Amino acid sequence: MNRLFGAGMLMVFIGVFSSCSSGGYIAEVYKPGGDFNNTVRLKPSGNAEIREVNGNKVYIGGSYLDSRYPKEKRRRNYRYISMPPGVYQLKVGRFSVRRHPTRNQYSQILDSKAEFSLKFEAKAGTYVLGIIKFKILRKEKRWIPAIFKNNLNGQIVASPSKKLLGMTRPVALDYLEGRLLSKRLWVFYANLFKPKTPAGKAYRKGINFFKKKQYAQALRLFDKAISLNRKLAVAFVYKGITLNRLRQPAEALRAIDQGIRLARVTKKGRVWYWWPYYHRGVTLIGLKRVDQGIGALSASIALNPASKTYLMRGTAYFFRGNRTRKQVNPQAARGDWLRAKEDLNRVIQTSRKNSKVWVLKASVHLSLREMGAACIAIKKACEMGDCRLAREFTECNR
Repeated sequence: MNRLFGAGMLMVFIGVFSSCSSGGYIAEVYKPGGDFNNTVRLKPSGNAEIREVNGNKVYIGGSYLDSRYPKEKRRRNYRYISMPPGVYQLKVGRFSVRRHPTRNQYSQILDSKAEFSLKFEAKAGTYVLGIIKFKILRKEKRWIPAIFKNNLNGQIVASPSKKLLGMTRPVALDYLEGRLLSKRLWVFYANLFKPKTPAGKAYRKGINFFKKKQYAQALRLFDKAISLNRKLAVAFVYKGITLNRLRQPAEALRAIDQGIRLARVTKKGRVWYWWPYYHRGVTLIGLKRVDQGIGALSASIALNPASKTYLMRGTAYFFRGNRTRKQVNPQAARGDWLRAKEDLNRVIQTSRKNSKVWVLKASVHLSLREMGAACIAIKKACEMGDCRLAREFTECNR
């Protein structure tokens, strides 16, 4: 009898211990395809959670707080999913809980209303589902799920946004913040002035002419807007951009600088400055003041890491390296070419189908005497219709 009682207590102890150590999970592994050829392992990280697999409702991950959560309200999640290779339709979200205001316990599960559908083409290997959190302005925060290869530092293989595929987490974060910030600023510019205001009306008409590439008419209207409101910083900047298009870079630089000065006086938001600094950098490079131009482009990138700014700075680094090499300073030239390569790699992460980027990248690799990488870039450019370098370097066609 005593032996039976002791064995029973031991089994109860083992059961309690295992339930506590599992942290509230119903089981370790969810296996939608059974045990046959399960060579794909997908594990959510942090508060990322899989809520549906091929139409089947199931909770995977997101349960790391379950051990402190009321037992009757636990989600009964799985820790990770193991499945055969194939194409899977997933629904993913974020798991969170609310702490009771007076008692030290969790009283309510908060499911974010936002749910994302993911098409995951699973090949054999290990994957991690993570959440990329990003913000546009100080108070506005957003998130997007992504599946990473091997770990959270690996490449993105599945995401609601196809443009993130192949990126790493830092590059994706730069892309998301820059893209949404640009959209938000354009909305801000569009609503900057009331249509009934004479200065605002002239400015909006000038923008319409600018978009149609009728730069002379646009310049006349920007001048009219400035004469009606001498503190119209955005009109000064657009006047400078228009003058640059009309090949008057010296006057363009003066107008852009005046716009930046006025923006400081009127205390515009810090993020506003990225696009005036971008055009200031372009204008300075046109005036052959490359060092100052690179400085302005770097200031723009610090505020908003836009792809076109990286492309312009990479181009400036490349041509400055060529100029330095002619001055018999090969070490400084190599440093500029390496910086150009780094910037162009950033651009390719977000815009792979730009033949100009691949041509410039091939030129940088040729300057660095990296023939293998140069041939890859030359072939990519030729696939997109620009075969000038392919005709010149025939050894890359072998």
